[in-house]
Amino acid sequence: MRARIFAVDDIRAQIALENDGDRQYFLRGGCAESDIRRLVVDAVADVSTDTLLLPEELVERLALGDCGVVMVTPAEDWDSSEDPPPHEYHEQRPVAGPVAVRLGNRSMVTDCVVAPRGTQPRVGYPVLQRLDLHFDYDRGTVVPRYPSFPVLDI
Repeated sequence: MRARIFAVDDIRAQIALENDGDRQYFLRGGCAESDIRRLVVDAVADVSTDTLLLPEELVERLALGDCGVVMVTPAEDWDSSEDPPPHEYHEQRPVAGPVAVRLGNRSMVTDCVVAPRGTQPRVGYPVLQRLDLHFDYDRGTVVPRYPSFPVLDI
């Protein structure tokens, strides 16, 4: 059997996103569960991305709060032999949250970097690691390392 070669954008995952502030308000009795803003999107699972990356239109639909700003380096914009990348490759981007992320039976709450409109959502390595997921190259997706729950090194 011949091994399939995957490009980085070939590893996909359906992720459920939820405004965690809405969830907490619901748990305190402030709203109905149906008022929680949520959606499911197709995302790229990308170990070269350091965070959860969501385009501006998804952040707006979820009504996530402002959590500050970060400097980012778009990986495709610089030659990786230059470490760290020169300053001209840095870009300031907003951070939003809190957002609950669910992949299969795994979930966590985090923030996200807000990408320009039309950008493909990306699930970065820290999220994959925290959820204890790894690549299934045969199916082109991510799967739990252990079926019942994440096992983390501490």
